[in-house]
Amino acid sequence: MWGSILFIESSIFLRINHDVSVFKSGIMEVRKKEVFAMKTIMNRVLAGLLSWLLVGGLVPVHAQATQADTFEPEPVVLLFAELNAVPDAADAIENSADLPASFAWVDETIFETVSDLVEGNVEVTYEDTSTKTVAVDVKVVEELTDAIIYEPLGSTEYLLVTAGTLPSLEGRVINSVTFPEGTIIEWGNPADFETPGVDKVTPIHIIYPDGSMNTIPQMVTVEAAAPEAESYAPRAIDLVTTQLNVVPPAADALMNLDELPADVVVTWQDEAVFSEVKTEINENLVVTYSDGSTDMLPVLVTVEDPDAVPPIADSYQPIAVDLVETTIGVVPEAISAIANAADLPADALYSWQDTAVFDEAKTNVLENVIVTYADSSADMLAVAITVTPAATDADNFTPVAQAITTEVGVVPAAIDALANFDELPNGTEFAWQDESIFEVVAEDVEAVVVVTYPDTSVDYLSVLLTVVEDLTPEPEAELYTPLPVTLVTTEKGVVPDAHEAIANKDELPPDMSFVWEDESVFDTVVASAFTNIIANYADGSQDIVAVPITVTEPAVATHARVIVHFVDTEGNRLLPSQINAREIGSTFQMTRVAIDGYELDSIVGQEKGIVSADESKNTVTYVYRKLATQPQLPNTGESRNIVFYGIGVLALLGGAILIVQAYRKRRQ
Repeated sequence: MWGSILFIESSIFLRINHDVSVFKSGIMEVRKKEVFAMKTIMNRVLAGLLSWLLVGGLVPVHAQATQADTFEPEPVVLLFAELNAVPDAADAIENSADLPASFAWVDETIFETVSDLVEGNVEVTYEDTSTKTVAVDVKVVEELTDAIIYEPLGSTEYLLVTAGTLPSLEGRVINSVTFPEGTIIEWGNPADFETPGVDKVTPIHIIYPDGSMNTIPQMVTVEAAAPEAESYAPRAIDLVTTQLNVVPPAADALMNLDELPADVVVTWQDEAVFSEVKTEINENLVVTYSDGSTDMLPVLVTVEDPDAVPPIADSYQPIAVDLVETTIGVVPEAISAIANAADLPADALYSWQDTAVFDEAKTNVLENVIVTYADSSADMLAVAITVTPAATDADNFTPVAQAITTEVGVVPAAIDALANFDELPNGTEFAWQDESIFEVVAEDVEAVVVVTYPDTSVDYLSVLLTVVEDLTPEPEAELYTPLPVTLVTTEKGVVPDAHEAIANKDELPPDMSFVWEDESVFDTVVASAFTNIIANYADGSQDIVAVPITVTEPAVATHARVIVHFVDTEGNRLLPSQINAREIGSTFQMTRVAIDGYELDSIVGQEKGIVSADESKNTVTYVYRKLATQPQLPNTGESRNIVFYGIGVLALLGGAILIVQAYRKRRQ
């Protein structure tokens, strides 16, 4: 084919980030600029064009693509190097691990001079011998420290501090998570958080593990602290009673003195009020704090004449109960608020100062009870009351949440999120407050179920929710990891229990089974090898466990057992078996045993012989047959008659002998 074929390489765009350090007001700030450099390979274009011109377009020029054309090395943003220490050229290429190439510095002398920013060149040589030179920005320093390598970035967030408080440094250095472990971040000097001021430049020190340090500025505005008087709310008692010209301690007129600072000063605004007899007039208490701020509150004061007839109220001290509880609109008996009403006069009258307090819900607020005596004198005392709405279904029932899991896009029934829905009243309705939460995958997020009772009262129940892509349960094999024991040792031909080869059975499901993948491995002596156990889970999934094994030759026995059994013809054991260990090759002699009610029927095995390793040859079984029992005849008394008959015969014989002897004597 005639003509010219021209391959032109595409331009390659390299994005190089240069870090430029700019120092302003002694504080290092870091700015980054982006430099786009374009490198176009023109040599082949020019060569191809020249060739075409020289030969009139008759000689085609082919440019074969090389690895240098295919791969693009990317330089790091900025390479830090220590004086006279040549870094690995591969460290200057961001993607060096992805390139089939070696890397070398074109000129290593750049590392012999301290330089804030110098261009170094790395020659990238590919496996096909094609090359490419990459420019890299290098910073050469006397000593390479963490402070040079890391560039802290301060937060631009406005920092407002109350005078006298030390602000937290959390979030002040936004890239602190990139610092090496052990880095300390602290406020530097001067750090004045006591004096109010706007836009105070306060340094933050970043101290690295190698002792080097960076400092960044933080703009801080310090506000004056609020007056103490704004932080406290002193409360006066309802009534101060004193004698004429007796000024009571002002602090005694405060109900909550123990809630105020210990150094607070309490005074009367005008002590002259106590120089005249008065009944329930207002006088001011002045509470002065250490910072000079004050609170002023009115107190009812009664000044009595000591020479006047004392009122009945002076003789009694009613005591309030701890708490009066009622529901909205129900005014309790005022006497129920007096703990010692039985100790007061029988004709005393009890009333609430303001019954309107029971018209709305309140919690632990004070209301006055007035005790009026027969002489019209009275005591007034504060009682804590709590007024609650009438009990609703929401008050009487407590729904209990249970965690729920569903698939994306599937809204489960809200009732399924309650563990005790069956304990709630009939007619209770359940709904999700926000169903959009089921549209995205989420784990352990909070969802809210709205529980509406038949009386329209409502409970809002927080439920732990997990939304997954697929509810298909994960195979058990993915949840567990069977581990092998260190070594399984057995004799040739003996297959060990596969269960015993698993080291962590107690961590696995109890319904698992374990089998050897190939039991034939135990038929050959093996010094050291691995074989597999198949771990079967209840859900049908499996794990393969590689187990180290050693298979040895069977041990040679030196002794064997000699065994004697005693059984009846039915195979039932009559006596315990006799088992003795004897040296193989020695002789043995069995001994028969007589058993009451039985006679020997047969012998299985040899009663005597030479002890063999095969114990079946050393085993004898004596088989006994049960004897038949003799029938018992009935007792007719005949045996006794025979005895008497014998005795009679003997008597007759003795008598005959005597007669014969007497006859002979007479003849003589």
